[in-house]
Amino acid sequence: MKWAVDAAAMRAIDERAIRDMGIPGRILMENAGNAVAEVAVGMAGSGSILILCGPGNNGGDGFVAARLLKERGYPAEIALLAAKVAGDSARNLDLARAIGIPITEIMSETHLASADGMFTGASLVIDALLGTGSRGPPRGLIGAAIQRLETLRSPVLAVDIPTGMDSDTGRADGPVVSASATVTMGLLKTGMLFFPGCTLAGRLTVADIGLPRELLDPPQGGVQILEPGDLASSLPTVPSSAHKGLAGRILVIAGATGMTGAAALCCAAALKAGAGMVYLAIPEHLNTILETMLPEVITIPVPERDGMHCRGTLDAVRSLLDSIDTVVLGPGLGRGAGPADLVKEVLASWRGPLVLDADGLFHLPADLTLSNQAVLTPHIGEMARLAGCSGDSLRADPRGAACREACRRQATVLLKGAPTVVADGKGHTGVNLTGNAGLATGGSGDVLSGAIAGFMAQGAEGYRAAMAGAFVHGLAADCALEEMPHASILPTDVVRLLPKALRMAGFGDRSDPRPWWKR
Repeated sequence: MKWAVDAAAMRAIDERAIRDMGIPGRILMENAGNAVAEVAVGMAGSGSILILCGPGNNGGDGFVAARLLKERGYPAEIALLAAKVAGDSARNLDLARAIGIPITEIMSETHLASADGMFTGASLVIDALLGTGSRGPPRGLIGAAIQRLETLRSPVLAVDIPTGMDSDTGRADGPVVSASATVTMGLLKTGMLFFPGCTLAGRLTVADIGLPRELLDPPQGGVQILEPGDLASSLPTVPSSAHKGLAGRILVIAGATGMTGAAALCCAAALKAGAGMVYLAIPEHLNTILETMLPEVITIPVPERDGMHCRGTLDAVRSLLDSIDTVVLGPGLGRGAGPADLVKEVLASWRGPLVLDADGLFHLPADLTLSNQAVLTPHIGEMARLAGCSGDSLRADPRGAACREACRRQATVLLKGAPTVVADGKGHTGVNLTGNAGLATGGSGDVLSGAIAGFMAQGAEGYRAAMAGAFVHGLAADCALEEMPHASILPTDVVRLLPKALRMAGFGDRSDPRPWWKR
């Protein structure tokens, strides 16, 4: 499992390592500079290397890298864009001077223009200007230096983060370095998970700079990133004596005239994710269609109004609720008065595990608090409506938006996007990095809801089920890329490939489902 942190969390880790565990800051800086030098060697070939250094610890890492590169025989040169350097950075600047590294102090944009030959002659430029402690867009001299970098063909290696990128959100509101590669210290920074930060950082190397493992795994306030192999620990173990009831029962309340596909995709995904039994409450005139489409699903024809669900749905399934483990409410439900009444009625009656999606979210009362057993799965447009804000503000900080809504609703919120963010009301946050543009097709969200419900029905709590569902859903879409271009991927392809994704994620390795005499 990987973790990412924002600037405040990373700063706290550094401070604890230095203050509480006695690790000198100069050692951390030396290790950081060494990591930068290691990557630089592979990028520079035999050409010269220009290191752009700012006033803080980021610049200090650059001074160390310059010294180590010089000691290895590489022609390194420093451009210092700072009037004052202090602390460990100043000591490393003095060491660089002592071994004869050329240092050009650039104090103005005029000086920058006169030093143009330094830029054009470099085979590699190292960006050690500003780190995670900087806020706001770079201005003045540093902003001008970034704009000069944009005109070069030389690759750029960023130290910790590309200068100008917000390390928390990945935003760039002014001049920003577009790096070919980035060496980030200790842990990934959250801004590297989101656009445009993930593209600005280029190829990422997470450097071990000697921070104690107990501070990093898990880091306080960290953002979780699932990897293949993590899924098995996120889900309950299935004994070899399992039967359909033990694997979980799901009730899906979905579908309306013209939207039978949403119900079908959700049910199919729930079964592929391992649910033992799936019941589908469907408007009665659609029952024959869904019975034919889904032979493994138990369909329940319910009263309807204008081809959609109405209040009578809950009465038709009430006797079933005592045996149900998870309810899915919303896929293809419709936006009429009947579905609106039904959603309010179900939310008032059912407090167990719940996946609320699509039209279920549309009818969710603005001020209703749910429970930590509920998972909401909005896309950006639905989240904007739920949170009462603009889509642009959500795109600027999807992690913050998901966390705020999760706390407000006291539920798990899965904010769909590239990447998808998962947050609950208890301080857990995760980002899913699987998936591709093939998921930008109607019906993909219905598959995701079914997968999440399948995991919840087997006993996974809301946050873990949402993270696992997002991971295998995206991984199945990635598997589809082996067969077809992303533009051709359909939700049915994702359902079909869910078993392959589960196997790749280690789901089948949780236990041996065969009885002992067949092992």
